[in-house]
Amino acid sequence: LAAMFRRCRSGLSCQRSIRWYKHLRQKIIVDDGEYLITAPIVFTNFWIHFTLESRNGRDSTIIRGNGTSALVTANIETLIRNLTFCNGAVSPNGVVMNMGSGANGSIKLNSASIIENCVISNCVSKGQIGAALALAHKNSLVTNCLIVGNCATNLSHVVKPQSLRGAAVAIDSGTVIDCEIRDNVGGSGVAAYLYGGTIERCLIHNNRLEEICCGSSSGIRAGALGTVAVINGIVRDCIITNNITAIGSVYIAGSGTVTGSEIAYNKSMLQKPTDCDVVGYNYTFSSRTRLLPFAGVVMNSAAGKVVNCNIHDNASPTYGEGQGAYIASGTISATTFSNNGGQGGTAGRADIINVSGTVADDVVIEKRAESTLPTTTYAVPDDGLEGVYPYDT
Repeated sequence: LAAMFRRCRSGLSCQRSIRWYKHLRQKIIVDDGEYLITAPIVFTNFWIHFTLESRNGRDSTIIRGNGTSALVTANIETLIRNLTFCNGAVSPNGVVMNMGSGANGSIKLNSASIIENCVISNCVSKGQIGAALALAHKNSLVTNCLIVGNCATNLSHVVKPQSLRGAAVAIDSGTVIDCEIRDNVGGSGVAAYLYGGTIERCLIHNNRLEEICCGSSSGIRAGALGTVAVINGIVRDCIITNNITAIGSVYIAGSGTVTGSEIAYNKSMLQKPTDCDVVGYNYTFSSRTRLLPFAGVVMNSAAGKVVNCNIHDNASPTYGEGQGAYIASGTISATTFSNNGGQGGTAGRADIINVSGTVADDVVIEKRAESTLPTTTYAVPDDGLEGVYPYDT
């Protein structure tokens, strides 16, 4: 392995995989420098725990992919720490239309492995779940990492946008804790797509539900579900802020739960693209018709829960109501809402629209100051339904 890294530093390509070194029984410390790899590093068939780390920290040691292949796959227990990984890629695996599990990524943990104090950036996925990082083992752990500037994109503009998932983190099982996830661009769950597992004490900000990288420039995709999409699993004690979304900065389905989190200053910029065969779900989520932009939490499952959260200052420039929470079904309890919807919508509905869910008695909607009371009537542009709730307030 040391010889492989020396070859990388000399500017030559690295074709070998770490799987060739199955008899190594020691920690590998990588010297300062930038290492180009042309095939993924695969940890497999080892007899003991393996460690890969930098000598002087993640800013000093960079492992760079060639932009066409993954970076790391950990099939056995591995500790990876204090490194920067960038420029990885994953290709379609045939599950692009499947809203179930199947997470993939430039770095994938299939074992009880740990990634600690690393940077994962500039990775690309086309038509997959994930891009930068995928967790697929119940004891996999990512901690104190920066996950930044990654992208997921559709294979073509006719692929239904709600089926494009991830950019930064995709979790089947495992835990992401104490990480910063920012400036990622993609589809549903651009920052985190949870089919299970837990994301905890993370700062999730400035991510965008757009397709403006990876060769696409079609703008916000109608039907993209959540900066954080919680199909199952738990989001705990996170700050989710300043994200540009389409249908919720948090989208909850299945048994997804969000607890102890702050969801604030997010914006929905949903618009109808001219090159997409689906506009999105309607406000009851019963058919793929017109969809309203919601910036806060969107709940679409009776088993979904929001507990002990602070949801404030979420808004859309084209629609004023339900910007704190839109509840098709599910339960919200012990949560405070304030100043959602900006100055649009009606005072009673700017924070919450509840269709068929449960809003517990301990939910608080703080009274607005006089200067922020609703003053504007919002309507979805050119919807032909003026005066019909909820399209026009």
